[in-house]
Amino acid sequence: MLGTLTMLPPLSIDISLPGLPLIARALGAPPVLLQSTLSAFILAFGAGQLVLGPLSDRYGRRPVLLWGLALYALAGAGCTLVTDARVLVALRLLQGFGACAGTVCARAIAHDLSKDRAGAAFRQSVLTSVNSLAPVVAPLLGAAILATLGWRSLYGVLAVVGLVLVALVAVLVPETSPLKAANVIVAYRRVLRLPRTLGLMLLASASFFGFFPLIAGSPFALISELHLSSTQFAFAFAINALAFIVAAALSARLARVVDPEVLLASGVALVFVATILAWSADTYFPSVAGFIATWSLYAFGVAFTTPGAFAALLHTARGDAGLAAGLLGATQMLSGALGGTLSGARSGPPTTTLGLFALIGGTGVAAGYLLSRRPTRNRDLADPQT
Repeated sequence: MLGTLTMLPPLSIDISLPGLPLIARALGAPPVLLQSTLSAFILAFGAGQLVLGPLSDRYGRRPVLLWGLALYALAGAGCTLVTDARVLVALRLLQGFGACAGTVCARAIAHDLSKDRAGAAFRQSVLTSVNSLAPVVAPLLGAAILATLGWRSLYGVLAVVGLVLVALVAVLVPETSPLKAANVIVAYRRVLRLPRTLGLMLLASASFFGFFPLIAGSPFALISELHLSSTQFAFAFAINALAFIVAAALSARLARVVDPEVLLASGVALVFVATILAWSADTYFPSVAGFIATWSLYAFGVAFTTPGAFAALLHTARGDAGLAAGLLGATQMLSGALGGTLSGARSGPPTTTLGLFALIGGTGVAAGYLLSRRPTRNRDLADPQT
């Protein structure tokens, strides 16, 4: 149930991708304006977590989930009726804000239900593994809907999904928040002063700063520069998605038997090695095999670091888990969007650009992890009370 809630953002973004050119023609709008619908969704989804996370600590997970999902469904229904692309951008902004309630509350609830950090790491890994299915399924679902029902039904399906989730949350999800009635500014100050917060924020943001450009820029690298066909590119993208899914599932299984700190450190090491290899291969020996291999290794590492970072910070934040989840989630998404924008604006061969951004991301991940470990001894990392 919680994993399904975290699927809303990739589902909402990827399901519309096949229809963007058609929507632009239907609404008489330039393609760049339709691309802004994605940017608006990502911006609202990232920034909204900074608001809804602390609200879920104060007023409860269920109210924030129900209101957020209701907004998501209403915005989706509105998208089916638009005749102006600018209105569509505004509605997608609202939809992104509503979607972030699902992700931030799901991660906070997973923490609330965990007795220790190992349990939290396991649940966070499960959420990541379920979430990773959406980028594989959503484009195929979008293409099928577009071919049979038309582009307005793309958003209609999202509205129905939102309504179904409202009903499921109302029936299945209990209230798990400790309901701390604290001032939000005081709560943010408290979380930011925790020994590991800044390091884990750098780790999470840097991983997506390097990973988003690889996702967004992969068509230009593999199709335009390395001359793959669209079908071959689809297979290459599937390999990367499969690496992420396998890694997330493996992380969930290992979280039951391996120290969560070891899993987090392993993910950091994989990301760092992958980005060095990516930069070297893409800069000096660009090839399809090298690009796919290093991209998949990077995805494998990110699938370990993401649940590990959330479990580590939420375990120490305790009663401020919603705020902490929103803080990490917002830094991830906003830095990923920044990385994608900056890489798209850089001239030169796409493989060289993506290799450089991967290296920047990997270096930031390693630096963030080292920073997060500095204030505490190894034996104290799992216990917020020591």
